[in-house]
Amino acid sequence: MATLPPELQADVERAGRLDSIPEVLRIVAQLTGMRFAAVARVTDQHWIACQVHGGDGLGLEPGSQLELRLTFCDSICRNRQPIFFAQASADPRFRDHPITRHFGFESYVSVPILQEDGSVFGTLCALDPEPRPMSPLLVEKIELLAQLVGAQLQTEARAERSELQSRAARSELGKASASARLREELIGILGHDLRNPLLSMRALVDMLVLDQLNQRNAVALRSMQRSLLRMEELIDFALDFARGGDFGWIALDYGNSGELQEALLQVVAETRAAYAAQVLSAHVAIDEPVHCDAVRMAQLLGSLMINAIVHGRPESLIKVSATSGGGYLDLLVHNLDGIADRQLATLRVSMLPHTGGHPQPGMDLGLHMAAEIARAHHGELQITSGSDGTRFALRIPTKAQRVEAGQELPVPA
Repeated sequence: MATLPPELQADVERAGRLDSIPEVLRIVAQLTGMRFAAVARVTDQHWIACQVHGGDGLGLEPGSQLELRLTFCDSICRNRQPIFFAQASADPRFRDHPITRHFGFESYVSVPILQEDGSVFGTLCALDPEPRPMSPLLVEKIELLAQLVGAQLQTEARAERSELQSRAARSELGKASASARLREELIGILGHDLRNPLLSMRALVDMLVLDQLNQRNAVALRSMQRSLLRMEELIDFALDFARGGDFGWIALDYGNSGELQEALLQVVAETRAAYAAQVLSAHVAIDEPVHCDAVRMAQLLGSLMINAIVHGRPESLIKVSATSGGGYLDLLVHNLDGIADRQLATLRVSMLPHTGGHPQPGMDLGLHMAAEIARAHHGELQITSGSDGTRFALRIPTKAQRVEAGQELPVPA
């Protein structure tokens, strides 16, 4: 086996570390009925298997290299177009082709894995010694999976570069400008380098979910959706802190106040989709206009629902209500079975205001941000727990002129 150049070896190892690729290869094998599938790194000189599914009898495993002339991948990468056939022996283009005769396969599909700059990382391919049905629609589905792999590879590469840059920057923390420079770099990483590929991956997974896959595939894709949603939420929280510098800073946009009910209903729907097995009832009735940042309030409600779900028992009933009237907006998330006292202590610490830009060990950033959003709206987030369960409750005034200094707002029962 030829020794690979360091950058090429790093690409192969990066693809070999991705936990999602085995699931992608399994889906490809199931969609096509083919017994071998692989993600390969391809250059003008190399074909290297990064991860494989099946392959008994072919002698191919992660790290295996092939001469490029023994693959179709050179043409696929040059033309950026897939190659596929259902039965080589019945296809005049491939019946006597030296590649199919060398390996003895009848059915084959391979699509390019493209990177953000348009370059080709390699291929996602599958093959079988027996004929298998093929169609342009099936190839389109495999191309979507290849796009997902490409986006994840880009994200992983950016994360590695960012880590190297952060290490270099941390060595300069003694300089006066280091903190500001790090913050600017972090905003750039969060706002573009991580968010854009993440949105691409979400769009692709959402499209795959719409396909009529079997139940096992649907469960795996739903799990990927939940992970991507949580990653997106964490990026939002970290971006807020990076922009604000210190904990306790939050910017509000009151121009979307009229969209509050729609925003709250949307976050309820997203939470239901992400936690489909959870019993969750919701009542949203915004009868009195509320002067607030609707996007931030939806972010707050989403964080409360997620905490009520993940820190409770899977079979717990979660009740959500959001109502306005009498001069107040009341939000309530109620886990009827309650949350353990040890977890409640950590959650309460997460809701405390902090200064100096340093979060407390073990604090939940999502819940901390929810508490900051509440304080920015002149309200206070509270957790109460008893025999009837655990309640996350918030009350804020609906009017722009909120409260006098030092005045406390009653929290809904």
